[in-house]
Amino acid sequence: MVRRITTNGTMYSYKSTLQRTYRGFADASNKMMTNRRFNSYSEDPAAASRAFQLRRARWNTEAQISNNDAVSGKFSQGWDALEKVYNDLGRELGEYSVLRGKTDSTASGRKALGQSLMATAESIVFTMNSKYADEYIFAGADGLRAPFAWDDDGDLTFRGIKVDTDPNDPRFDGEKAVCETAPVTKPANDGDQITIGGRDFVVADVTKDLKDILADFAADYNANVQGWTASVNAAGDGIVFTAQQVGKLGGAQNTAGQPTGSKVINAGKDEDVDGRAAAKEAQDAIKKMLGETTFVDLGMGMEEGSDGKIKPATAFNSALCGLKYLGGSDSQDVYGGYGLDEDGDPRNFVTLLKKAGELLYNTDQDTGDWEKIENVADMDRLTKKIQDSLGKVSLTHVDLDTDVAFLKSNKDRLKALDDTLNDQIVGTEDMDPAESITALMWAQYSYNAALKIGNGILSNSLLDYLS
Repeated sequence: MVRRITTNGTMYSYKSTLQRTYRGFADASNKMMTNRRFNSYSEDPAAASRAFQLRRARWNTEAQISNNDAVSGKFSQGWDALEKVYNDLGRELGEYSVLRGKTDSTASGRKALGQSLMATAESIVFTMNSKYADEYIFAGADGLRAPFAWDDDGDLTFRGIKVDTDPNDPRFDGEKAVCETAPVTKPANDGDQITIGGRDFVVADVTKDLKDILADFAADYNANVQGWTASVNAAGDGIVFTAQQVGKLGGAQNTAGQPTGSKVINAGKDEDVDGRAAAKEAQDAIKKMLGETTFVDLGMGMEEGSDGKIKPATAFNSALCGLKYLGGSDSQDVYGGYGLDEDGDPRNFVTLLKKAGELLYNTDQDTGDWEKIENVADMDRLTKKIQDSLGKVSLTHVDLDTDVAFLKSNKDRLKALDDTLNDQIVGTEDMDPAESITALMWAQYSYNAALKIGNGILSNSLLDYLS
């Protein structure tokens, strides 16, 4: 059977072929200009899906590199700050060692050294308040406010909490006495007299609030009465007396000589007296701040546990709590210079340095004699503890150095991963220039051939029509 081929069928087939070759030529031209294997998902769904996965992985890696750079800068700056602290401590301790070996004729230098030690303590606080990228380095999880400061009483604080507070402070072990005459009535005129706890007090200025008048009494009372401390009660209209221990801390209570008109309560018991609960609350807050974490994704597979918290092994803790780097004066507290030790001395080297400076500064300007003979032993004890703290600063410095080294190596790892992902993206999305040129030339050849064949078909068809 002979198949009949019509002119219309031939023309339709030619048109379809010509369009197909033209699309091929246009696609090859576009790939040549864009250097991409595909420009839409439909062109190559498998390659496009792979490309999307690779790009997502690279975006995550680039974010991790940025995180790593930020944390690395912070830790490097922190390392430099600790280096300065370590050098300052070592230099001042060296000066004291030299001074101890000098003769009495030059011992007046103690006063100058004392001033230098106190200034160094101030300088270290400034150093520990260093910033990086508008955040305080050693502020733990709260980098927006300065971590260290001196309060109105001259005590060192960390984020508003006194560093040297300790619920076991023997000074809390007193007998609490409450004045039976409270509340106290405010006198009417200047020069009037009130009697509180068996002591007469002349009011100089009745224009003051009663609370201020009682505060004046408490100050006068504390300056002239041994064994008891007077303070204004919470209401501001009476006085609270607290019996203090005498002799060695931890010794017998002073139950004799209690003020007239007062009674002793909780006698012989180690009760919460005037601040113990607050000291415990402060120390609990400090321990919590020492354990703060700010996890950052550095490409270690960051994931949450069943409790909804980040698994520490999968992320990097970028929080640096300055309390960790304040030393600690006993072996039990290697990290965390806060609270008091068994001698009642602060565990942090900043306050130790300040106290040692005060002992030296209070020596005689001309002779260098100590204010009290027991200050010699106090100075030796404080110096030994500062030296211990210096060693612990060195340990924490090494820890920080280890973190800095890890961040540098981790950046190298992330950069290598980024390069690998980029190579894979290029291999998936981009065309080889030689390949694209070859494809374009072939597509152009096919299109030109289709045009040439078409010229022949169209010419013959026209002659057949005319005949």
